[in-house]
Amino acid sequence: MILANKAYSQTNVSDTLSIDIKNAEKIFIDKNLSLLAAKYNVDANAMLVNQAQKWDNPILMLDQNIYNHVTKKYFDATNSGQTYGQVQQLIKLGGKRKAAVAIAKDNLEIAKLQLDDLLRNLRYTLHTDLYNAANFLQAEKLFADEINEMQKLTFAIGEQVKVGNAAMKDLLRVQAELFSVQNDALQNQKQLVAVEAEIRQLLLLPENAFVKPAVSDSLQNNLVEKINVADLFNEAKNNRPDYKIQQTQTLQQQHNLNLQRASEVPDLTVGTEYDHNSNYISDYWGLTLAMPLPILNTNRNNVKAAKNYLSEQQQNELQFEKNIATDVSSAYIKLKNTIALNSSVNETLGTKYDLMMRNMIQNYQQRNISLLELMDFFDTYKDAKLKALQLLNDSHNAVEDLNLSVGKQVIGQ
Repeated sequence: MILANKAYSQTNVSDTLSIDIKNAEKIFIDKNLSLLAAKYNVDANAMLVNQAQKWDNPILMLDQNIYNHVTKKYFDATNSGQTYGQVQQLIKLGGKRKAAVAIAKDNLEIAKLQLDDLLRNLRYTLHTDLYNAANFLQAEKLFADEINEMQKLTFAIGEQVKVGNAAMKDLLRVQAELFSVQNDALQNQKQLVAVEAEIRQLLLLPENAFVKPAVSDSLQNNLVEKINVADLFNEAKNNRPDYKIQQTQTLQQQHNLNLQRASEVPDLTVGTEYDHNSNYISDYWGLTLAMPLPILNTNRNNVKAAKNYLSEQQQNELQFEKNIATDVSSAYIKLKNTIALNSSVNETLGTKYDLMMRNMIQNYQQRNISLLELMDFFDTYKDAKLKALQLLNDSHNAVEDLNLSVGKQVIGQ
């Protein structure tokens, strides 16, 4: 569900959009310019496959005498003149055409996989940006609440300083703490502005749009324990388009080797010719056959180079497979550790800290605690709340990291 309303925020935007991940992804798939460009690349490679399947055009050659000195005629096409014509067709032997079509089909498959990989990476960027934006917005609210309390406290102490019931150093101490929180809020806002800009680019939204992600705070912790890393590795090899690109490139190098070997076989040119007056008989019809002799160039070095390219790509594919295993294992460990820590955090931590914050302010006003104790608690409160928010965000991002490494949604959010 997408809701739009007019609003004013610190980011100076007028349209606030509340978007969940599912709808954001739909907008992204329909409008993202990078995806649209990649689709054109797929279409172009499909046309090149069709072109590779075409035969070479026949060659027509005509020869007409310009001036007949016997008949004194220019371009004499009569029986006393000379006309010659020939039609030739190149026939590729050794499987060259088949190998060229296979290479074109490989390029088409790579273009499709590149589109899938682009979609996979941009989807990951979109998801993490939405989670990060949600985290920055929650932190912004936290900073706003604390700034509000600090401003109230600053005003109260300022009034006490005026009547001599509080020392100026206490006021300066609170003002310094207020400035520190305001600076933290500014840095948080800068990060929010940057991630919002990237979301607008991904979704092709107007510059005055501000996205408020509607994300869930819940995580399917029980699914993490059921995951088998070995199964994830096999899933990654079956699903990751970047690995399939490596496999297709290996196949393409094999097809290139086939083409170079086929190029060792000379091509045949077949044709027919007509000669009106210059041959041993008038109106001569003949069959022509032409084939280059593989003496000076046997294409041997190109074959050797193709073998080396194939070996190189086979090694690249093996290395990529090892990288996938590392990616999956690292993402799983990161997710498991992050989820475990997130689960260990007391769910009522936020509520207890909020209640204690109000009690601490009240105790200070009643002079039950010192200003130093109150300021220490402010720091502890802010640090604990921010870390709890960041831990939840890290958990969401760890899920996305695992999904990215496997190439499919292992855990939904």
